[in-house]
Amino acid sequence: MTTITPSLSASIRAKLCADDSHPIDASSRRHHLIAALCLAAFCIIASITGHAASEVEREHILDAGDITILDIRAAVGDVRIRDSGGDTIRVRLAITGSRSGLLRRRADVSDMDLAVDRHGSRMELAFLEDNAAADWVIDLPRSFDIDLKLGVGELKMDVAGGDLDLSVGVGEVNLTLPKTAIRQISATTGVGDARIRGGDNSESKRTLVSGQAKSEGPGDARVEVKVGVGAIDIRLR
Repeated sequence: MTTITPSLSASIRAKLCADDSHPIDASSRRHHLIAALCLAAFCIIASITGHAASEVEREHILDAGDITILDIRAAVGDVRIRDSGGDTIRVRLAITGSRSGLLRRRADVSDMDLAVDRHGSRMELAFLEDNAAADWVIDLPRSFDIDLKLGVGELKMDVAGGDLDLSVGVGEVNLTLPKTAIRQISATTGVGDARIRGGDNSESKRTLVSGQAKSEGPGDARVEVKVGVGAIDIRLR
């Protein structure tokens, strides 16, 4: 057994006391503690966000079957609808998280996706997340009656016909439709321009801030387009 003499023990105690009271060593310990806490916080954040994603793409191939009506709801983003042939409805979404917080980080969208529901001959497609935007591309195999509401964004459509009830809060609408499919078409903006080209018996009216346009064709479809703030441009081919 090793024995420490009283004088040596006193010397060690004095050294330890001197080290504890040394201002440089105390400051160094504080710095090491802060560094350890920062490293721990980083590890926690990394473990939480390890599987997070600020951007994702989704694709759905849906059987058109006996569907005749499409009910589409979108919050923020651009929507493009076009004819593609075939016998399925193809929907692609490019989802991007919105920035928020002091660090302006984008929201995690890894679990976000399109909501699809069917009720008889009606199919409902919706993406209404508060903290994300989605750009849509919808390929249709044939004409459908479409009821669409978009909060903020641009709507582009080039379809074969069908009744259309389209509403955009803030943004633009650009439509290309076959004249032979249209019976009556109207376009209204709260603030902005509304224009219809290529129709019969066309009328347009412009007030201080709003716009209205109407036109006709030889077909059966009825089209109504409304934009709160923005513009409407419709071409009948």
